[in-house]
Amino acid sequence: MNTGRPQGGLSLQGYTAMLPGDPIAVHSFRDGAYRGYFDLLERDPLAVYAARKVPADAILDCEQLVENLAGSGIVLAGGWHSPLEKRLFRRAVRVPAARLIHALAKGMAFYRPDHTAGQLLEQRRLLIVAPRLSNRRISQASVEQRDRWMRSVCRRYLFCFPDPEGYTYRLLQTALEDNKEVFIFDHPRTAGLFEQEAIGVNNRNWKAIFRPG
Repeated sequence: MNTGRPQGGLSLQGYTAMLPGDPIAVHSFRDGAYRGYFDLLERDPLAVYAARKVPADAILDCEQLVENLAGSGIVLAGGWHSPLEKRLFRRAVRVPAARLIHALAKGMAFYRPDHTAGQLLEQRRLLIVAPRLSNRRISQASVEQRDRWMRSVCRRYLFCFPDPEGYTYRLLQTALEDNKEVFIFDHPRTAGLFEQEAIGVNNRNWKAIFRPG
């Protein structure tokens, strides 16, 4: 998708649906269906990914980093699907300033907001997107389609733990090839990845690296 956005965020020009009166209702736009606060796409969202297997000694630090980022006003986007991603989402929603995008890997017709998501929608703190998907169950193909959409709206990525032998590492490589800004959680297990034009970030240096969208 050619968004025509400036460096700092996404241009909404050309979308067929704008801010609805009912944040819970499903609305259509040219990339699929959405619920919630559509303007979050314009705030330079940071894509957040984490592998399924993460060292136990890093989990709390990853959660603290995401809490810090959410509190700073940066919009966090993701599928929030892996075990750590789910924890990060739960940690972020505790922050009153948090603004989140949930990109689904299944059709919107098969998604029902839980109590927390419903509250976030009512508070205009959440955007839920199903990018041209109609499947009931999540598959690898639908995950990849979801992540292609993420590539079209996010210019910067945070990988809490890209598994060198897994899907998140492929996403990292693709993000670098696309000249995205790529950040990796700074941990001894990820130190070797910083040679690939990725930037190490932790709870000590994040303020110097990130700025709100």
